[in-house]
Formats: sequence, C-alpha cells, structure tokens
Amino acid sequence: MDGADKPLRESSLGDAFSALAEAVRQTYAPLFEFFDEVGYYEPLPATKKPLIHNGRKPRK
Repeated sequence: MDGADKPLRESSLGDAFSALAEAVRQTYAPLFEFFDEVGYYEPLPATKKPLIHNGRKPRK
C-alpha cells in the first residue's frame, strides 16, 4: 500500500476535524461579531396587537 492509500488513524482524523473546526471558527468570527454588534441575535420587540393566527382574526 502506498502512503496515500493507508486509512487514517482515528486520532489523526480527530485532529483533522479539530483543525477544520478551528479554521472555520476563525474565518467566520468577524461575521458573527458583526451580527452581534448590530443586534441580530436580540429578540424582536413585542407587538401591541396579537398576531393573526392561521388567517383568522383573534377572538375579542
């Protein structure tokens, strides 16, 4: 078997996935920081009137 044909050990697979996860985390960190700055993760303010559910008017 050539070196490229050998199956990877589980430990090296785990290290590879850890490195991939860290690279993705570092790549997208500025985007998540931007979303946090503009308040994207904050809940929307409550509406004063109840929302129409299934196209029907709310009961009085």
